[in-house]
Amino acid sequence: MKADIRAWTLTALFLILLLYLPTLAHANEQAPIRAVRFDAGYYYGTGRSVDDLARLLVDRWSEAGANTVYYMSYSPVYGARYRTTYLHNRMEDFGRQDLLGAVLRHAKDRGMKVIAWFFDHQHKGAWDAHPQWRVKTKDGSYYRVSEDDYFLSVHHPEVREYWQGFVADLLERYPDLDGVDITEPIINWWGNQADFSDYCREEFTRQYPGEPLEGALWNQFRSEGLTIHIKELTDLIHSYGKQVHVTSGFTSRPDGTLYPPLGQKDLTGFDLEAILSGEDVPDYLNAEVIWQQWADEYGDAFDPSWTGQAASEVLDQVRGRAEVIVHVELSLFGEVAPQRGQLATSMDHALRSGAEHLDFYDTYQADTWGRWGEVRKIYTTAAHVTDLDPTALSTDIGFQR
Repeated sequence: MKADIRAWTLTALFLILLLYLPTLAHANEQAPIRAVRFDAGYYYGTGRSVDDLARLLVDRWSEAGANTVYYMSYSPVYGARYRTTYLHNRMEDFGRQDLLGAVLRHAKDRGMKVIAWFFDHQHKGAWDAHPQWRVKTKDGSYYRVSEDDYFLSVHHPEVREYWQGFVADLLERYPDLDGVDITEPIINWWGNQADFSDYCREEFTRQYPGEPLEGALWNQFRSEGLTIHIKELTDLIHSYGKQVHVTSGFTSRPDGTLYPPLGQKDLTGFDLEAILSGEDVPDYLNAEVIWQQWADEYGDAFDPSWTGQAASEVLDQVRGRAEVIVHVELSLFGEVAPQRGQLATSMDHALRSGAEHLDFYDTYQADTWGRWGEVRKIYTTAAHVTDLDPTALSTDIGFQR
């Protein structure tokens, strides 16, 4: 009798495992990322409490099919949208009111991930306090593409130490964050414009006496400093058990093909091959392939279908060493702005290229121009819905910077 009971028990356990193993396996699968980018600076003046605003926005994003929120945690100019007392940080009103905490609570209730993003090594407070940390051009002036740029020199050990503390402060204060996005890490935008800071000049001369501050050796030196910085941040973020995302712009040539990694390294200092090699590799590479940027630069040959071609090239360059997220935008570049339907078309072509993950910038533009129907069309399997009237939507939450 005991043998029969034992046999029956083992059989029952086996059947239970057969029933539940597929469910467990499915639960462990990584759902494709459907992300929105959120810049809270556009949402002042709504008249709503922080908690009410966060609930309203998170509900809207979730209903559009988003499962991930990129939360802009720090504005280089205006400061933190989270609570912090870290050296040289300043807080916006949304920081003092803890908007990040409210977004995290409501996002978790909706089963959504929250990734903090910030423009890498840009910080007005630190830039003002430490002139020796500033990135310089060859003529000795400070490298600033616009008046809102405050680049710190990642070659300088003090800068890298400061920035690691900056990221650690965020992660320690908000342990419910799912990850950090290192956004647009560059030495400069396109060309040998930086970094000619005193520290870089002295260190390059020490390592390579008599060599000019140009050419292959100089380009390698520039990029190595950025690679070390990204690797150190990746190791730090992973030590907190969080995902590492790196968002990088990919540069197109006039014929629509992307620069290869070596060419991109020489243009901006971002060395894809080095960053995805060895240890401390990011989990996700978020590729900015924005057709209207290059349509403005090169002309009408670029349209939303180019997104698929570019995404395919990015996948080939990454070669499976990190998950690829395709980043598209509603942004205006020059006189080129996506017309109604073109955001969805860009996303569709990205998916047709074989990419699995999507991200778009940004929620404010989707709110203002009534584009959530496009997002939902791609982000869910639901039928296309009619966009809300943008005037009514603006009245609903009140959009003012």
